[in-house]
Amino acid sequence: MLQLLLLQAGGGFFDANLRPVLDSEVNAIVMATIAPWCTGPNRIAIDAPEFSASGNALKMRGQVVAAIMPDWLAGVCENDMPGLSGKLKLIPLPAWTKGGRRTSVMGGTMLGFNKNVPDAVFEKQWKFAQFLYRSPELAAEMFRRSTIIPPDRSLWKLPVFDEADPYFSDQPVGRLFIEQAPDVPLRVSSPFFNAAIDKGEE
Repeated sequence: MLQLLLLQAGGGFFDANLRPVLDSEVNAIVMATIAPWCTGPNRIAIDAPEFSASGNALKMRGQVVAAIMPDWLAGVCENDMPGLSGKLKLIPLPAWTKGGRRTSVMGGTMLGFNKNVPDAVFEKQWKFAQFLYRSPELAAEMFRRSTIIPPDRSLWKLPVFDEADPYFSDQPVGRLFIEQAPDVPLRVSSPFFNAAIDKGEE
């Protein structure tokens, strides 16, 4: 969650050229802002881990009044906590600065192919991947099962994304995520990512 908020504010662990930026000014501002949310006498944050019975119980009891929720996590929430149906609504993240970005990224999307296959096999894999990523029918089915919006922007016009979702108080969940998608920040991959995380937790 900390990385997500750093990226939203324009910070992060690495810049677009893979240079470490742990000690950047924006990172310092974000961390200084978040620290009192999580510690001290006026803390407002609790540990309600995702994918856990304890975290789900805290949410079901109403001890969590707001949580950061990417599209895929909204689907997990619907599947794991059906008792919250009709009790939740989605809104964009509050911006760090006036007029600033109101979304971020948690995870990513990619296609991975084995480099050691014959060209003919790769062509078959590529054709299948294109089908998976560009099929309107699969995009609609995937969204209805998981609330994940497709990376192919040409599919964002599908009517499924404007359907009211009873779980989220009849909001058009797909359209809400799609409206924020153009502002998702760059999430740079680096082989040193885990080392940076460990360093940041020291």
